[in-house]
Amino acid sequence: ENCQENERCVFNASLGGGESFAMNDAVKNAVNDGVVAVVAAGNSNQNACNYSPASAEEAITVGSTTRPTTSDPGSDGVSGFSNYGSCVDVYAPGSYITAAWYTSDTATNTISGTSMASPHVAGIAAAVLKAAPWLDSTGVMDQIKNTWTAVDVDVRTGGVGIATTSAVDPNATPPPTPSPTSRPPCDGMDTEINVTTDDYFGETNWEITSACGTGYKYPANGPRTYSSTDTFSEYVCLPNGAYVFTINDTWGDGICCSFGQGSYDVEVDGTTYSGGNFGYTFSHDFGSCGPTPTPPPTTGNPTLNPTPSPTPNPTNPNPTPNPTPSPTPNPTSDDPLVIKQAEYAYNLGTLKCSGPAGSGCTSGNLHLDGKRGNNEVLPPNTVDACDDGSLGDYHFDESVDKIVIQTVDGSKLRAGKRVEFNATVWAYTAYYQGDYTDFYYAANAGNPNWQWLSSVQAPWAGGITWTGEYDLPNTDGLQAFRVVQRWMGNANGCGESSFDDTDDLAFNVAPAADGYSAEVKDPVVFPLGDGKSTPITAEVCGHLDDKRCGQTPLCMWDNGSCIVVE
Repeated sequence: ENCQENERCVFNASLGGGESFAMNDAVKNAVNDGVVAVVAAGNSNQNACNYSPASAEEAITVGSTTRPTTSDPGSDGVSGFSNYGSCVDVYAPGSYITAAWYTSDTATNTISGTSMASPHVAGIAAAVLKAAPWLDSTGVMDQIKNTWTAVDVDVRTGGVGIATTSAVDPNATPPPTPSPTSRPPCDGMDTEINVTTDDYFGETNWEITSACGTGYKYPANGPRTYSSTDTFSEYVCLPNGAYVFTINDTWGDGICCSFGQGSYDVEVDGTTYSGGNFGYTFSHDFGSCGPTPTPPPTTGNPTLNPTPSPTPNPTNPNPTPNPTPSPTPNPTSDDPLVIKQAEYAYNLGTLKCSGPAGSGCTSGNLHLDGKRGNNEVLPPNTVDACDDGSLGDYHFDESVDKIVIQTVDGSKLRAGKRVEFNATVWAYTAYYQGDYTDFYYAANAGNPNWQWLSSVQAPWAGGITWTGEYDLPNTDGLQAFRVVQRWMGNANGCGESSFDDTDDLAFNVAPAADGYSAEVKDPVVFPLGDGKSTPITAEVCGHLDDKRCGQTPLCMWDNGSCIVVE
């Protein structure tokens, strides 16, 4: 906590225990913030990869060796207690080390352990950084590796040696600044993106999406995210067209100015769009889809303005052409038998499968994952601004993670057709019995009148995928499907509690086929439910954490536990 901005810092962790993802993540976050992390390998004579923080990939993990003596200067060898294996990066003396002790200002003590070995390497790392402050953690380790001795001191940790102070180069000079390179020529839209992240860089992400229905996205593999507080710049040559640049902050406080002076600017062919002080999301539109292409000639008899044709050379009358087979078209996203991938529609405020109806529509695995305030990209993802609850942690509390709609028979989505839905949700981890999932549909996504299908109680904690069927309303156009993951309460079309998550999926439905009459069937959800929750009883209170306890009738938080209100 005393490592100030623009300072280079090293921490030594002479501690350890069983493998802990939380501890390893803490090390990772520190290294991503520019700190060099040096940790003890552990003293169990076991594989260090089974311990934390020794198993943290980003750490410099130190094993222990015996200490050479004047009478036996060649006695370097692995300490009998030292952990080993592929997670150990370097060795240092750790047996019978005399060091300052806590009992007085002048006290010393001679003890052994990898906790005595890692401070040697931490000191070397600090000296390396003083001589070469431009190095990151990997660069520091490379310096140590280039100068270590006694490689293979422990055959169980092949290729690893003992650190030496020779790693410190007092004459180190920074690498030369590379000459700026000119951009390659761009025959589309020359685009530069510059983002300065705030103190909470992990909350920020952005992407550029096509507004012309082409499905183009940049970056292609999902929104750009960041792992440190810094300024990041990149360039892309976009194909000519219309685009939406969208920047998101999952906490809802933008990137300026509560926790740092973050900002962004997007320069497109000389025009700059910039900002930083927004809430959950902000977007800029730029470019144009261009003129609508002229359709190909039809097989009818269109009236054409006559133009004189040149007189052809004489030919044999009525020649018989050689038949050529028509090429088989490549399937496109408009093919009726394709389950389409939804994209965020800003005019609706939710995910939408655009273009002609396919056989289905999916939200995909990333857009809905989580809820407002913890992971969802563009909350609340509802056509009528039904908002999510403000409380809850990602994949501990409630969320709707994915919605898929598809015809039962694999044909095109048409008015009156029977469809199957799949809804993946997350039930409250601590007490899933209080969680319910509600399902609704609407014939008109632009002006929804939600029709309740069913509600089901969570059968277990964590991830659940519900499957059901219903008949599409007997009208074509843009329809919608809604899923509510709620805590207690009743089904009322929108979440009620501070933990509820509501998400919609909009999709186009084609007119009913000629001669098709919808077969009227009852909606099916497995298992069926009536939309009402089990009454809250005193027994529930004992399962709740402090956040949820105060939101639940009959319960109150008192002296570290949730108790029944007397």
